[in-house]
Amino acid sequence: MSSLFAKLKQRNVFRVAAAYAVLSWILLQIADLLTPALHLPPSLITILAVILLLGLIPALIFSWVYELTPDGLKKESAISDDPAFKQQTGAKLNVAVIVMLAIAIGLLALDRLVLRTQTPILASKAGSTLGQSVLAQSDDGTINSIAVLPFSDFSAGGDQAHMGDGIADTILHMLSQVEGLRVAARTSSFSFRGDDVDVATIGQQLNVESVLEGSIQVAGDQLRIIAQLVRTSDQSHVWSKTFDRPASDIFAIQDEIANAVVQSFAVASVSSSPAMASARTDPEVYAKVLRARNLWPKRTRKDIDEAIAILNQAIDRDPAYAAARSELATALVFSTIYGISDMEMLRPKIREHVEIALQLDQNNATAYAARGHTWRSPQENERARADYLRALELNPSDVNVMSWLAGVNFELGFVEEAMALLQRAYETDPLNTFVRGQHAFTLAFSQNKPHEAIKVAEETIELGINPARAWNDLSALYMFGGRFGDSVRATFELVKLSPDSPQPYSRLWSVLTVSDSELADRWRQQAFELFPHLRQETDSYIDFEEYETALEVALQNVRDNDRSAGAYQDLIEAYEYLERYDDAVTAGMQALQLFQKPGESEDVNEFEAGVSFGIAFALKMLGRKDEAVPYVDAFQSFAAKMQSSQGLSSFNDLLSSLYDEDWGAMTSQLEAMQIGRPILMLFLTKHPYWQEAARQPGIRARMDDFQLVLDDAAEVIRNIDDPAFRNPSLLVADSIEK
Repeated sequence: MSSLFAKLKQRNVFRVAAAYAVLSWILLQIADLLTPALHLPPSLITILAVILLLGLIPALIFSWVYELTPDGLKKESAISDDPAFKQQTGAKLNVAVIVMLAIAIGLLALDRLVLRTQTPILASKAGSTLGQSVLAQSDDGTINSIAVLPFSDFSAGGDQAHMGDGIADTILHMLSQVEGLRVAARTSSFSFRGDDVDVATIGQQLNVESVLEGSIQVAGDQLRIIAQLVRTSDQSHVWSKTFDRPASDIFAIQDEIANAVVQSFAVASVSSSPAMASARTDPEVYAKVLRARNLWPKRTRKDIDEAIAILNQAIDRDPAYAAARSELATALVFSTIYGISDMEMLRPKIREHVEIALQLDQNNATAYAARGHTWRSPQENERARADYLRALELNPSDVNVMSWLAGVNFELGFVEEAMALLQRAYETDPLNTFVRGQHAFTLAFSQNKPHEAIKVAEETIELGINPARAWNDLSALYMFGGRFGDSVRATFELVKLSPDSPQPYSRLWSVLTVSDSELADRWRQQAFELFPHLRQETDSYIDFEEYETALEVALQNVRDNDRSAGAYQDLIEAYEYLERYDDAVTAGMQALQLFQKPGESEDVNEFEAGVSFGIAFALKMLGRKDEAVPYVDAFQSFAAKMQSSQGLSSFNDLLSSLYDEDWGAMTSQLEAMQIGRPILMLFLTKHPYWQEAARQPGIRARMDDFQLVLDDAAEVIRNIDDPAFRNPSLLVADSIEK
């Protein structure tokens, strides 16, 4: 044995082995640095390591058989056995090993001290399986806010963006439950996708102290995820981590990254593991859910329908995946909110998916939120509020729930709570188009700042995020402020961007019915063709003074669902347009009795106030003013609670003037309204409540002035000479083709 050891040493086999090992390590490090930068699959590193390992044996055999001489490589048997010659060869090998070690140390320093602090995609270590911490945790623990950006897709096919979004979603979900940590909402954080914006700018726009960013790379069944946490104040790195795993471990990796982020803050950790990834499923099913989650928030018919189709496919493949169930329930809810479907028809299906989701996962915030929306009605708003509160408790950064809960609070008369929620939503998700719209409407309607509201909406359009929603908001705000011509122009922009949405059609015909009923009806017929459910809405006929048809539709809606508060309100209104005031009073009394809860607070809610308004007017027209006093008081009680709402305040003043036949006061109210609340004037040109008042000369003059404004807006519509606008179905067909 000692003789063999001496021979190996004499023939420099050990030196060659050492040199081969160092060279192999250098090659692996270079491959590890270049693989993500060149978008190569991580499996190449494993393949290279196997090749180098297998090459060790031939290298050792080669070093035994051949020797490096000044004349080149020669067989061992053909050269001198002089020890001095052997030492000279060994010295050369020693120098080679030392040089390669210096290179290796340099590469290690470059990796650890430079590349890992510059870009997450270059911060990786071959063969890592546990996610090694590279940089020290924040030394003072003062980070109290964070934005999580979508993880960049560095896969060769560029088709894994949804997976990167899923990782960010999971981390957002966990971080939002950490007490003392403010987390920027998804829409605002994800708005920076693909933008070349530095961390400091992101921190300033979202008002956060740190940003989590990263990348995902999928190659076959291998997955590499790299994440780094960066301070926005000085762009210093708190830490960077790399995860190399089989793609089937995506859920475990998400949980691990999220927990690592949570542990990086000097705040209380979550009490359990509520990460969305804790519910496992087939990766293909998970991918479908992620794709759908990016679609329905766009709030267009095409995207919502596509999301519903994808989620149905996911459920067919895995009926027991709670996230797919709750996501489908939410997509269905959005189809009712944006005029695609009818809630009465979809309510049973939505609740079915919600109940299954909650049986599978009792902490599914999305399911609670979707179910909350199915309760929205005067008799069930308390249940809606309870579900929204539970959803917000489980996911405190969900701005949709904040807005929905604010709406319920407004309806129940909890004005301060509602305003606080809307402000919280704006602070949490300032780049969310929907939230910005809510903020603008709050400025306009509740704070009497219409000019500031329009400025917010115009800035939203400049941001370029969800432009269809932004144009819809701007159109409504222009109309609210009396800029009807500008509203019409904005509405046409909305039609071009979202021809499959019913809002622009009804908005245009509402303006046109006063000035050009024939053109208005053409828009209505196009809307009926595109959105058949509009035929079941009474406003589709009242706007055109087709009151008998409106009554037939209202009666049918009550027969179809006698628990629908909206159906009763439409029925009362239809009776009053037909001057059937006895029937209006009877329907109003039935509605109040039907939706009154035993032992309920005497506080008047929005539905009761609206019905009381109608009963009071009908009784006045019947000459029974004394009987109307309790209903006048009920409406005024609710209006007093909602005094921040300028629209309700105006209606309250008008009702008082009308009821007391104080025509001078009403003339002053209309004059003020014409200047500050023109949108209410549009309502007054059609509504029967004001026909008696309109016969007074001063009031008639105000209404005639307003007629001229509407005529100008109608002329704007007629002057837009685009065949697609005269036949909106062309726009829809073009949209579908694209």
